[in-house]
Amino acid sequence: MVQVEDTASVCYWRVLIDRCPLDCPLLSPGYPGIYPPNTECFYHVLSKNSDEVFQIKASGLSVKPREFNLQKNCQTDYIEIYEGRKKDNNKKIGRFCGQDFPNITTSTNEVAIFFVSGRATPPYNYTGFHLSVIGVTKEWHKDGYQLLNTMCSWRFNATAGSISSPEHWLPEKTTCQYSFHVYPGHYLELIIHIYGLDLTYIDLRYWRQLVPVYAQSKLHAAIISSSVSSYGTVDLFLDPTTR
Repeated sequence: MVQVEDTASVCYWRVLIDRCPLDCPLLSPGYPGIYPPNTECFYHVLSKNSDEVFQIKASGLSVKPREFNLQKNCQTDYIEIYEGRKKDNNKKIGRFCGQDFPNITTSTNEVAIFFVSGRATPPYNYTGFHLSVIGVTKEWHKDGYQLLNTMCSWRFNATAGSISSPEHWLPEKTTCQYSFHVYPGHYLELIIHIYGLDLTYIDLRYWRQLVPVYAQSKLHAAIISSSVSSYGTVDLFLDPTTR
């Protein structure tokens, strides 16, 4: 973790994943001691490898208030994470405080992490945070290619293969589209296995016309098959983030 000196902030760090032998630790000021009040820290994490994304985990977290919240409350003493290098609400992963922190997988090779503390209040037993950031290879479907400027939409031309829902973070109300090319004289058999997911719906569309609709949540194993016999494209729409 390299401190950036050409800035007015005394708590601005640039973290190059390539220089970390295993994982890169991100620490609040004074960790594991009490962090200073009325402070804002910026951790700019990046990788030179465009095919790399980050897994962010908490090795220790004790940021006031004690209750954990995601994008709610946490008015002071919180961690805020964005994809990219600056605050952008369209790329905001979340705001976190308390003693619980979810494991996060990003979709890009650059994130901005902000730590903000308010005035000091008793009891003075909070110790800040210790986050671990690990670089991993971006998830790819070997039988297809990802559409430009999308987070989870793919096109497949292969005659057989498999797909899965994305492992990385997605904004709320994101829809993932998987398109399958059907050649003349061929038919498509699509089998969907769902294991413990809470999906709002799955749409299967042929030439933009709705064929079947799957709309039941929390199924542990389900199979849907559909066949078409002429030239065209079949689209599968997943909505994994709506609750």
